Amino acid sequence: MNLNCFIISVALLAAGLTAGCATEHDIESDHKKDFTERLVLETRTGQYKEKPGDTEWTETTSRIVSGSCRPEVPALTAWGGRKDLTATDIEGTDGYFRLGRVGRRWVFVDPEGGVNIIRGTQNVAYPESSRFASADDWAAETAELLLAYGFNHADFTGVRPQYQLNARNERILNPAEGRKNSHSVALNMLRSFMWDDARNLPWTYDDTDRDMNRLNLIFEERYETYLDEKTREICAQVADDPYMLGYQLDNELGFRGWDYRYGNQDVLLHKFLALPDAAAARRYAEAFVVEKGLNRSEVMTVTKTADVVRLGLSDAYDEFRSRVAEKYYKQYHDVIRKYDRNHLIFGSRLHSNGKYDRQTLQACAKYCDVVTINYYGVWTPEADFLEEFRSWTGDRPFFVTEFYVKGEDANYDGTPYNNLSGGGWVVPSQIARGDFYQNFCLGLLEADNCAGWTYFAYDDAFTSTADNNCNRGLVSAKFYPWLGFLEGVGRLNRNVYAVMDRFDK
Repeated sequence: MNLNCFIISVALLAAGLTAGCATEHDIESDHKKDFTERLVLETRTGQYKEKPGDTEWTETTSRIVSGSCRPEVPALTAWGGRKDLTATDIEGTDGYFRLGRVGRRWVFVDPEGGVNIIRGTQNVAYPESSRFASADDWAAETAELLLAYGFNHADFTGVRPQYQLNARNERILNPAEGRKNSHSVALNMLRSFMWDDARNLPWTYDDTDRDMNRLNLIFEERYETYLDEKTREICAQVADDPYMLGYQLDNELGFRGWDYRYGNQDVLLHKFLALPDAAAARRYAEAFVVEKGLNRSEVMTVTKTADVVRLGLSDAYDEFRSRVAEKYYKQYHDVIRKYDRNHLIFGSRLHSNGKYDRQTLQACAKYCDVVTINYYGVWTPEADFLEEFRSWTGDRPFFVTEFYVKGEDANYDGTPYNNLSGGGWVVPSQIARGDFYQNFCLGLLEADNCAGWTYFAYDDAFTSTADNNCNRGLVSAKFYPWLGFLEGVGRLNRNVYAVMDRFDK
C-alpha cells in the first residue's frame, strides 16, 4: 500500500471512530432509548463570499453538531434506515423505496421497511485517474469513503440516463457486507431530444436563443414519441431494481426566471407567441389567447414584469405557466407509470426563482411523488419559504438535489482554484465547508417536509479552462478526499437520526 492510500485509510478509520466507537450497526434497537440524550448542537461564526471576486466577506453563524458529543444510533437496515420506528401513511410499492410519515415528518421507507433519511452525493464515476490502478481500486476506496462519512445514496455520472446506468458500480451500491446504497436515474429527455431529434422539426429550435425555452418542445408530437420510446428503454432496465430510489426528470428548466425578460428562463406567453408558425407551442399559445379573450397585440408589447402588471395580465401569465408546467409533469408521469409502477417519481430539480414559484410547485406536486430543488443562494434554508412550500404543494415532501460551497484554500498542484464556475458560494477553508454542510442540512431536517438530499458533487471540477474550476467535491480533482470538509459532513450524516429526534420532540 502506498503512503497516500495508507493516509486515506487511516482517515477513513478515524471517521468511523468519531461516530462514538460503536458503528451504526452495533447498536441494538430499543425505541424507548432517547437518541438525543448526548446530542449537542453548538454555533460557530464564519464568513462567506457570494462570488470569488468579492472583496468583502459576509459574517455568518452556523449550527453544527459538537465534535465532542457521542449520541447513540438506532439499529439500522442495510439501507441506513431506522428499525426502531414504523412509518405510517405509506405510499408506493412494497419491496422498493416508498414514502411515509413519522408524525408530521416525511421520510423514505426503504425496501426493508426502515425509516430513512437519504444522504447522498452525485457525479460518481470511475475517473480513469493515474492514482488508481484499476476501476476496482477506485470503487473500493470510494465505497469506503461514502460509508465512513455516513452516506447511503450515490448517483452516477451521465448526461444521458443510459450513461448513468452504464456507470453503476456494484461495489459502491454494496459498500460492505450488510450495507447498501440506493441510486436514482435522471432521465433528461428534453435535453436528449434537443440533441437527437429537434433538428427534424419543421422549425428551428436554438437552445442558445434567449427567446426560446426547452419547454417549447413538449408540445411537439415527435417529442412525445421520443419520450415514450426512450423512457420505455430505461424503465426496462430498472423497473425491478430495489436499489433505485426513483426517477429524476430534467435539470433546471426555465419555468420562472427574473423579471419576465428572457424566454429561456421563463414560460412567457409573449415569447411563445413569437415562435415560428410551425411550432406547436406557438399554436398552443394562440389558442390560449383566444380562449382567454386577450388582446394579442397588447400581449406582444410585454418586455418585463411591470408591463404584465400594468396591462392586467398577471393572472393570465400565471395560468399559462401553470398549464405548461402541468403538461410537462403529466407527460412524464404518464409515460413512467406506463412502464414502471414500482418506483417513485421525483421532480425536475427546480432552481433559482422556479423553486419559489407557486404555479410550478403545484404542478410538480400534482404529478410527482417528491418535489426536487437545487438550493443555492442562502446560507441557511429559509423557514418561511419551506412553510409556503408545504402549503403550495399540499404538504408533499421535497428533496434537495444540489447544494454546495467552495473553499478558497483549494489548490491543484499548488495552483489555486479560481472557483469561477458553479452556483455555490465561497468560504475560507475546508473546515468552513463542513460547517456550511452541517448548518444547511440541520435546516433541512428542521423542516420536516424534507426527506433527504444529494450533495453536489462527489468530485471537484478543475480543467485548463479558467471558468471551469470549482472546489465543490467530497474529493479533489485528483480524487483525494477533502478531509477537513468531510469531518463536518460525517458528523452530521452519522447523527442524522438523533437530530431528527431532537427536532421532532
